[in-house]
Amino acid sequence: MRTSLYYMKRASRPVIVLSAVTVIYYTQWWTLLLPGQNAAPPLAPIDSVTALRHMVSSHNAVIEGKPSQGAYNEDNVTALSKPSQGTHKEDNVTAGGKPSHPPLATDRYMIYDCKGACGGWADRLKGIAIAYVIANLTHRRFGIRINDIPCPLREFLLPAEVPWDLPDSLDLKSDAKMYNRLGSVAFYNSMPSVNFSEIFTARVTLFKANLDYFDLLKKNARYERQLQWMRPLTNDQIFARIFHQLFRPAPRVDRALQSALASAKPSPDDRLLCGHVRFASNSEMLRDTMRRHTRDHGHTVLRFLQSLDPASPLFNVTTATAALPPSNATATAALPPSYAKADNYRFFVTSDSKVYIDQAGEVFGARFVRTSGQFVHVDRKGGQRGQEVCEGFTKVLVDQQLLARCDVLVVSMSGLSRQAAYIRGTDSGLYCILMTGQLIQCQRRHLRQLYHVIG
Repeated sequence: MRTSLYYMKRASRPVIVLSAVTVIYYTQWWTLLLPGQNAAPPLAPIDSVTALRHMVSSHNAVIEGKPSQGAYNEDNVTALSKPSQGTHKEDNVTAGGKPSHPPLATDRYMIYDCKGACGGWADRLKGIAIAYVIANLTHRRFGIRINDIPCPLREFLLPAEVPWDLPDSLDLKSDAKMYNRLGSVAFYNSMPSVNFSEIFTARVTLFKANLDYFDLLKKNARYERQLQWMRPLTNDQIFARIFHQLFRPAPRVDRALQSALASAKPSPDDRLLCGHVRFASNSEMLRDTMRRHTRDHGHTVLRFLQSLDPASPLFNVTTATAALPPSNATATAALPPSYAKADNYRFFVTSDSKVYIDQAGEVFGARFVRTSGQFVHVDRKGGQRGQEVCEGFTKVLVDQQLLARCDVLVVSMSGLSRQAAYIRGTDSGLYCILMTGQLIQCQRRHLRQLYHVIG
């Protein structure tokens, strides 16, 4: 079975080294030790399928997600398409222009079409993003069709700046051809030289894929002019820009998100400290068998968040100052008053394990933020049916967007939290729990290298 997330074969000699990366090692999950450094190997085209033998199944990619705070329009619908007052604004991906939109008069389509195995929500977003870029490069209308969720996609997400609804009159039987590029190494490696018009010849192209293609696609001289907007941007910025252009929450998701934000950040002085840990191999998702993180890794994340909490006996002023720097650059000797008040701290921890979330709730008590809904992996639904799946998908979207609103965010081996870090738009307060159990300070542009994935 083709898969979406692959361990990368390390280069024979180091090429890229993360500079000044703070590493927090824990010999036991309760013991804080000394800082160090961590290297990030470069991404490159893959030599062979054998180089991918240590792969992580695309179908194990978690389906979780959540967005922003603040109003987008008169309807008070929170915008995923534009930065809002609750969103970090370090990038806001404003540099480099935007993809040009194909003429609306065309009768040729590039449609991200999810039917059957497509991977989790993170995999689907990667496929949607590259499909949108291909539509622009080949002057086609863009559309999205996801058929394996009982509720229509528009119940969860609405078009933002770019329309992706399909007309009822479109014939997807006689004129359409399916191109399945899930986990295709050849398709990934072709990005620097590919001519999409020669590959996708059908008038209506149905397409699915699940890797991260933009770093290699930027090298394609054939589309130099069309991709000019992309070249100054890092991979994470490209993804965030496309995501904001395509999606804003539908009322169903927005109501759940605003309810969570009312608990998470009831005032501007409140700090939201978050973690996401993907275990994968656990009894709560019987069809998700690939192990990602251990329980000790999960405890490490909770212990780190406690070290930032003034109400905890583990509170560490030095660690907290590094994670939550004072807004006034001169006030480095002590924490600002708002950081010193435990009442200003809220904690949000999400996972594919309800047991772990309940443990986090016991640790942080009344200041722990919960989101409602079933636990579900969209591509591994097991016996879940109907409204259970729809509620689970709502929770995924809300969780991802809430992670994107955190002042401190710990991500794990999961496309869900990596993408939340991209949408979040800043490296400030960003940490990674690695597969080794080390917890390090990290940067968005290095996340794929740190986790050795191309997806």
